[in-house]
Amino acid sequence: MKFSRTRIERGAALIGTLLLVVVIGAGLLLRQLSQADLDAARERATHTALLAAKEALIAHAATSDTPGRMPCPEDTSRIGFPTEGSQLSSCSNVATSIGRLPWYSLKLDKILDGYGEPLWYALSPGFRTAPINSSTPGQLTVDAQPGGYAAIVFAPGPMLSTQTRSAITAGTPPLTANYLDGTNNNGDNAFAATSTTINDRLLGITAAEISAPVIRRVLAEVRGADTDTPPTYGLRNYYNTNGSTFPFADTDADGSANAGATTGGLPYNDLTTVMEATANGWITSNGWFGLMTYQALAAPTRAVLTLGGASLTVLPCTAQPCP
Repeated sequence: MKFSRTRIERGAALIGTLLLVVVIGAGLLLRQLSQADLDAARERATHTALLAAKEALIAHAATSDTPGRMPCPEDTSRIGFPTEGSQLSSCSNVATSIGRLPWYSLKLDKILDGYGEPLWYALSPGFRTAPINSSTPGQLTVDAQPGGYAAIVFAPGPMLSTQTRSAITAGTPPLTANYLDGTNNNGDNAFAATSTTINDRLLGITAAEISAPVIRRVLAEVRGADTDTPPTYGLRNYYNTNGSTFPFADTDADGSANAGATTGGLPYNDLTTVMEATANGWITSNGWFGLMTYQALAAPTRAVLTLGGASLTVLPCTAQPCP
């Protein structure tokens, strides 16, 4: 069979067109895959940054001079100075505080989301001044869901068309509305994570997450140290200085032991002289003693402390290592 030159040229042109379509399609696919990979990497970086900030905030609260107390947002007057990233010296205990994350005060490097933006931070009322304990509620909500958060960390992500992000200095600090979107920037207690007009990424911190390590610290302070022989404070000190016995329990909520009572509240008034003074001060001012239950058991001799769902058995310590 013979083919005319014209038919051959038409066939070649068709093949060339098909090849061009394939090449263009492959290029578009590769571009889409590349953008998808980039977006996924940014999301991973953002998620990692939010987790690091959350862990640092919880650790800060647990090791604070007033355990449970959360830091204020960043003091923007220090931008550009060696102490950039420090928290404000004070912020409200009765209204939501919002600003950039105080990364320097949290002993972090300047932490950025997947788009290279510093993280932001909202703090619930109630976590700045005593009493702060396991009964202190988080008052920040996300997407109107029940329950509340003590704090929320935000990754602002890319700028929206309605926002302007110019160079940031101490004299021209970042405006919340140019970084957080929609209801997230109006200063109230309600925030949003799912919306077609919001690209912020949020990670909440519950009051329980903050109080859990503080509870362990309170229980350890009331028990007494593992490293002192004889123990210099706490129930172990009481045992060694009061005839090898733990105090009776408090059954009428006055903070003092009731003779013969083995179960009730902690008789914290009877521990005043055996508690470490600084710890006794912050435990008292934050109302932890009144939230604790206590058992004094004679056979074998031990005491059991319970606080916020956590329990600690206290055994006498008369030699190292403590039991």
